[in-house]
Amino acid sequence: MLKLLKRKKKVPSGQVEEEGINWFLVAVLVVLVGVVCVALYALVWPHLQPRQKTIIVPYQSPTPTYPPTLTVGPGPTVETTMAPTLTPPVSAHTPITLATAPGIQMVLPMGGISDAVTSAAFSPDGLLLAGGSVDGTIRLWDVATGAEWGMFHSDSNRVDSVAFSVDGLRLAAGGHDTLVRLWDMQSRVELSPLHGPTGAVTAVVFSPRDMTLAAASDDGAVYLWDVQTGELLATFQGHTSYVKCAAFNPDGTVLATGGEDDSVRLWKVPTGAALAVLEGHTSTVLSVAFSPDSATLASTGADHTVRLWDVASGAEIGTLSGHSENVNDVIFSPDGSLIVSAGGGIEDNTVRLWETASGTEIMALMPGGPVNSVRFNADGTRLAVGGATYLTLWGIPGPAVSTVIPTPTPAPTLTPAGGVPALATGAAPVDSSAAEPSDAELEDADTCVLTAELDEINVRAGPSQSYEAADSLSAGQAVVVDGWAQDVEGYIWWRLRGGGWVRGDLFVETLNNTIPNVCWTLPQVLPEE
Repeated sequence: MLKLLKRKKKVPSGQVEEEGINWFLVAVLVVLVGVVCVALYALVWPHLQPRQKTIIVPYQSPTPTYPPTLTVGPGPTVETTMAPTLTPPVSAHTPITLATAPGIQMVLPMGGISDAVTSAAFSPDGLLLAGGSVDGTIRLWDVATGAEWGMFHSDSNRVDSVAFSVDGLRLAAGGHDTLVRLWDMQSRVELSPLHGPTGAVTAVVFSPRDMTLAAASDDGAVYLWDVQTGELLATFQGHTSYVKCAAFNPDGTVLATGGEDDSVRLWKVPTGAALAVLEGHTSTVLSVAFSPDSATLASTGADHTVRLWDVASGAEIGTLSGHSENVNDVIFSPDGSLIVSAGGGIEDNTVRLWETASGTEIMALMPGGPVNSVRFNADGTRLAVGGATYLTLWGIPGPAVSTVIPTPTPAPTLTPAGGVPALATGAAPVDSSAAEPSDAELEDADTCVLTAELDEINVRAGPSQSYEAADSLSAGQAVVVDGWAQDVEGYIWWRLRGGGWVRGDLFVETLNNTIPNVCWTLPQVLPEE
């Protein structure tokens, strides 16, 4: 090397040659070495650094009713600027119903979006809107102002589904890795993920009554966890291909799922008992949603249809046709009078509103691109529409107006063609006194004991209000139950020990979401029983 850097100097003939440093060559080599070092630094250094996670500042959430036992996952905590104070929602907004739907308009766009929004979710208090994206981010916006409030990042590099827990203290996300990722909205940290699936997580949904979370996966299974402890409670097996969507009914006792096997399946929660297989779609089922009264299930698919099912019998009761491409999502309005569906494709970029009772299309909205997600907030005053590089809020402009809220038409009693059998109509003997628990049973965690909330609660001979009242319970009276059934209107009924049935929403435990887990493991009572 030194010889290469030296050069010979010319000297008169007969004298010894002199050598010196070739400074020009030295300078060229130094420049080349510097360029190579900079290039290597730029290529290698980013891969040597841990990936940072952005942490958002929590908003004011209700005090949790359980001890936060989840452990904090690995990764550095990054300091961030304090998030802006959220603006309380305006209660004077007009709900979106069948009567007010003709006046719906886009009222607020969400900013900062650079890639497709795959899913959206409102926080239970209505202050925040979360949007998951194919770029791996979950952005949160102030619903009242549209200001971006914060952002989480998922290491799955793609977020396909987001969901808030019923108390607003947890945010869950699923994506292209096999984990369900969780964030604590109070401590500002990512929690340890939930393990179980062996394929991509396509949908996550929290139970509306407790901290149970369900996830659908490309491995063909559905998983159920207790998010409070991180325990995997059950794995539901039955789909024969990818599972693409999931939804709980309003009281959290039934889970509906749909998949690439063109079927919709109903499962008892938390046992995973198969209740029904609903067949009718001719292509992949992309979305499912229960009506507010639990009586009707809507499903959408790649066959361009929205199909309606009677939950009690498992029979198909209607098909809504109008979309010309995939129907990516569906939701009922909180009052049950409307069904909203999302079209996603090159030609059909519409959000369609349908009258629930008749299946008539009311109108079509044009949000400006393929639609992946539609979601109502709790009071029905805002509809979130998310898709190709946009997320917008729709509502009824102006002050609230008095409207007549149509009463949802109960699903008709249909003769089942398979699936969940119809309930029996014959009377059964009633002995309410036999349902009173002993002192030992009151302390026994393996006995389902419920306490009446109201005076003069009717005990009926069968699991429906069509049965005659044979007895009654008084406020504070405790009873032992040994089975359950669901009527055609979607109500859960508990069977008392000794005979007789009481509607499930009339108990203290139901109102406080504290029904013992053992109650949800009781058998469903079918006609032959």
